[in-house]
Amino acid sequence: ETKLVYALQQIERTYNVKIHIQNSHYNNQTIRAHFNAGETIEGIMGVIKMLIPALNYEIVGSDIYIK
Repeated sequence: ETKLVYALQQIERTYNVKIHIQNSHYNNQTIRAHFNAGETIEGIMGVIKMLIPALNYEIVGSDIYIK
């Protein structure tokens, strides 16, 4: 189990994307997930969405906006 913000930092490094958290509600959110090498960023964000149903996101090029 890890804080969502730490997981997102790792995703940024792994996928060379910038994630913008636009809702402070997620600052203390925790998740528990394991991602396999070769998963797409869309797939990973879909899993995070399943874990946190209220989370909305938009992928624009290499930027991901979490609302």
